Formats: sequence, C-alpha cells, structure tokens
Amino acid sequence: MHVSLTDLRRLLHPAGSATPGDWLRTFSALVLIVFAAIAVTWTLHGIRTQLQQQIGESLETVAATARAGISLWVDRIEEEISVLAETPAVVAAVQERLASRSANPERGSPRRDLARILGPILRKYEYTGFAVVAPDGDWVTGSGELQGGLEAGSQPTVRSALSGEVSLHLALAEANGRTTLITAAPVRDYANRIIAALVLSLDPGKGLTDTIGLARPGITGETYIFDRHGRLLTGSRFRSEAPAGAGGDRTSARHPGLPARSAAPRIEHSAMLISLIEGPEAPIRVDVDGHYDYRGVEVLGAWTWASKLDVGIATEVDRAEAMQPYRGILTLTFLMLGAVGVSLLALLGLLVNRGRMLAKHYAFEEAARARTETLAMVSHDLRSPLNNVMLCASMISDSSDRHALDRMKSVIERSGRQMQRLVTDLLDVSDIESGRLKIARKPSDARALIDDVRDALGGEASARQVELTVDHPPDLPPIDADPDRIIQVLANLAGNALKFTPRGGRVSVSAQASADHVRFEVRDTGPGIDEDKLPHIFQQFWTTASTRSTGRGLGLYIAKTLVDYHGGRIWVETVRGQGTSFFFTIPRAHQPS
Repeated sequence: MHVSLTDLRRLLHPAGSATPGDWLRTFSALVLIVFAAIAVTWTLHGIRTQLQQQIGESLETVAATARAGISLWVDRIEEEISVLAETPAVVAAVQERLASRSANPERGSPRRDLARILGPILRKYEYTGFAVVAPDGDWVTGSGELQGGLEAGSQPTVRSALSGEVSLHLALAEANGRTTLITAAPVRDYANRIIAALVLSLDPGKGLTDTIGLARPGITGETYIFDRHGRLLTGSRFRSEAPAGAGGDRTSARHPGLPARSAAPRIEHSAMLISLIEGPEAPIRVDVDGHYDYRGVEVLGAWTWASKLDVGIATEVDRAEAMQPYRGILTLTFLMLGAVGVSLLALLGLLVNRGRMLAKHYAFEEAARARTETLAMVSHDLRSPLNNVMLCASMISDSSDRHALDRMKSVIERSGRQMQRLVTDLLDVSDIESGRLKIARKPSDARALIDDVRDALGGEASARQVELTVDHPPDLPPIDADPDRIIQVLANLAGNALKFTPRGGRVSVSAQASADHVRFEVRDTGPGIDEDKLPHIFQQFWTTASTRSTGRGLGLYIAKTLVDYHGGRIWVETVRGQGTSFFFTIPRAHQPS
C-alpha cells in the first residue's frame, strides 16, 4: 500500500488545500520517523558493542585459563622429574653408572638397572627417552630418543640441572624437524651433592592438547598452542596439519587431532601470532572486529604468550557463530519493525481511505450545494427575461406607438439572447460531462474572431460605460480551431471582464503570435481577484459570495474546457485593485508547404 505526502495532506485536510498546520504535522511525522530510525540504529549499535565486549571477555578468559593450565602442566612435569631424580633406586643406579664410566656404555648391569627402574615411569607418562649427564657435561647413558646423545640446544637445560635447578625447554630437532620437550633435574647423592643431571624427553603434543581440551569456545571455536617458530604443538581444527603425538598410531587413535608423530607444521600467515613473542609478559590481546584465518573464514580471537613454557596460545571462534545472537536480535528487530510498519501503514491506509471518502463526501455536498444554488440562479435568470418577454408580448397588442414597439422589441431580443446564452452554457456543461462535446477544428482567422466579439459585446460595453478595445497585428496567422468555440471563449472572458469593470474602466482584447501558437489576452481594469480564490476560478459551479448574483460559475469552466480541447492552455494573472488578465493559447494552423 503506497501512501504519499499528498494523501497525508488530504487526510489531514479533506478539502484538499494544504494549510500551514498540514505541513507542520507532516514535518513532525518525518522528524519522528528520523528520530525513531536513529534510536533503533543507536540501540542496535549498543547491543552489538556489548555483545562484542562479552565475546572479547569470554575469549580472554579462555586464553587465560589455557595459560594457567599450561603452567600447571609444566609444574607437574617438573615435579615428576624432581621426584624421580630423588628416588633412591635412581640415585644408586646413577652412582653405579658413573663409577663404571670407563666401561662400555652399552653393556653392564648398571645401565640395565637404570632402564629397568625408569621404564615403567617412562611408559606411564609417555616419555620418549631419558639420559644421564655427568657434572662435566659428558653424556653418560640414555635410551629412546636420547639414546644417541643430546641436541646442542639442550645444553642450557642440562647446565641449569647441574647447577641445582629443574628446567625444561622446547627443542627442535634438526634431523627430523620435530619439537620435543626436554626437561632436566639434578641427581644428588646422600651427601646432597649433585652427581649428575637426569634428562627426560617428551612429545608435548598429547599433554598440551589434553591440557587445553576444554578451552574451546562455542562449537566452531578452538584453542591451539604454537612455538617461536610458528609450529603447531597441539591438535586443533587444523586436523590435517596438526603435530604428532608420541606412540605412533596408538596416540593417533587416542587423539584424532594428532596423527602419527612427524614434523610439526607451521601456521601459514602467522605473523600476527608470532608478534606475540615480542615480550615474555605479553598481555592477552583480543580482536572482536574480525580477521581471516588460514581457511579464509572470518574469526574473532584472543592471543597470549605462556612464558613458563615459551609458547603462544591462540583461541578463536568463527565470527558467524559468535555474532549469531546479534543477527538473531537484528532479525527480530526488523521483523518487529516490519510488523509495526505494516500495521501503521494499514492503519494509515484506512485513515487515508476514510479521508478520501470524507473528501468525496465533502466534494459531493459542495457540488450538490453548488448545483442547487445554480438551479436557483438559473431559475431566476430565466424567470427575469421570460417575464420581460411575456410583459412585452402583452403590451404589444395594446400599443400602437412605433417607438414603444421598437423598445419592446429590443427588450424581447435582449431577453432571448440571455436565455439562449444560459441554455447554451447548461447544454455545454452537459455535453462536457457526458463526453459528447464536439470540436470542429479548421484554419480560422484570429482577427475576425476578435472583431466578432467586439461587435457582439459593443452594445453591452456602451451600456455599462466601459471602453472595449481590440488589438491584433495585421500579420496574425490563422489558428487551428473551431471558430464558434473560440468566439465563445472570448465572449465568456470579455463578458466577465465587462461585469467586473467599473464605469469609466477599460476592457481590451488582443492577440500575439509565436512560433507554434497564438496567445489571446483579455485585460480589464477591475478590482482584481483575491490570491486565495485563484486555484478555484476554473472549477465548475464555483462562485464567490460577491459574484453569485452576477454569475453561475460556468463561464470560466467552459472556457478552460474548450481551450483544453484545442490543445491549448489558459491561465490568469491579477493584481488586487489594478485589474485582471486572462490568457489562453491556441495552436497555429499548419501552412501548406
């Protein structure tokens, strides 16, 4: 349903004329709509901002929880190796091995005793190997991944253990590109002297994955850990690229996100993640505006750095899932606005239809009233000349005075013309309303038409003591028109001008040619027309209180209709107290080539 501003104005003012109050109400409605739109936009923006803030806080909490979990996991490993290094059996086996350093390291019971002692522990916690390093830094013995010795990068960890501290670090093996967690603890004798360093190796993938297993925001969210080289250390939604866990296929079956142990893949486009290692105490950074991850999917995320293990932590969730509540609110809001809008439009449509019905009823009443008044005026106009005719007719039979007879003849002729003009106007209105009005257009001499009007109205002008003049250039071209109808238009306009021009005034009829039409003008020196009456003067049966005694409201209506039928245009210009000018145009006749 389309409701225009015109409909609103008609609703507010059924008569059809726009008043200052109409414009004020329309402007107020528009301002209300604008403020409502601003309020809805501001509210939705506030909801979006609050939701993003809550998402950011949730991601920050998940990242902080994961960081705390990693810290606890590291503490547990350090505690395990500390307890293991202080076990009497381990201390004794290490002392025996150190005492027999000159023997073949591949033979002898001390090595077998140490492997037998550590074996159950290594299997239980899934350590991938162990080694014993003497105080002078020489490798004494080992098994599993550390059987052939230690990587050069493990030396700082060993030195820390030989100095009495438990330490660990992530080592990247040059040979196979795998990341291994190396942890070392001092082995002390009964005199509390450090006699060696016990070194254990561990695949960090399984432990870290289990540690952050619950730190997963939403359905599409994931938390993963990476090292300084940008390599993934945990299973995540990067399942096909995730690092391996210890134990080969057994670990892969236990952790589907961790395939068989292989080189840890790097995160593509990881510059943003790697930038977090700039400071060991880097704060948790949150992005709730959205960025694209490796899949090209827009996500929201939080990142931090766990300095105790020297690894980064990332927790991300797909933006589509994170902003689903906001989209739901947005959809609900638009549905509610749509429902309210449809309801308002329906109500407004009913009001507009009611306004139109009221306007039609008002117009019908006005037309009925105008017709009633017109019938009354027509009856009066017909009664007066008819009475004159009947009176003169009765006097003719009783009078033999030639002068009196001529005077009565003139009265009868003038009364007949009045009745004929009135009947013609009524018939023309009937033909216009029924569509039967006929226009016989042909090339016509415009000067002759003006002269005919002067001749027809000359007597009335003299009787009213008003000067009637005509002005037309000698080269005025012919017009394409029905000559009788153009005379009727000119006679109506000039007749009205004579009625409203006071004694001693002047009425002029003129014409000028242009490229495609001839413009006629009827000018008077009467009182002019009020500006608020101008929109109505060409309406049917419309008269003012001051003109009801002199007209029926048909002349100008018929004149405008006849001009329109000719394809022309009619308008009026007036100055209050100085006079009025009526203009109309008629197309020029086509000249034969």
